[in-house]
Amino acid sequence: MKAQNRIVHSARATFATLALVLAATSTTGCYKATFVEDPALAKKDPTHEEWADHYVWGLVGDKDYDVNEWCPQGAGVVKTGGNVGTTALTVVTLGVYAPRKVYVTCDSKTLASNNQVIP
Repeated sequence: MKAQNRIVHSARATFATLALVLAATSTTGCYKATFVEDPALAKKDPTHEEWADHYVWGLVGDKDYDVNEWCPQGAGVVKTGGNVGTTALTVVTLGVYAPRKVYVTCDSKTLASNNQVIP
């Protein structure tokens, strides 16, 4: 009888642990938004990257970016999302700090590093 109770108790504990892990992982997800002006630039590396500070699993925090600051001739692609670093910080801080990355790829005629137009 005692052995049977231990097995039932162990099964319940295992089930509860699995349910908790499943619930915790189902609430975490990836967020990514991409805005493409020039599809040819979609495969190029970003010319500018910026951290976007968010808090409470990304629910708090908002910032506007002026891409003309980095790309005077216009941006071809703007992406926002996470990477390994932002995900690690979110997990380590238990979601209190949940940064995102903003990636900007300038139009092919523009260099974001020094804002010079290429002829």
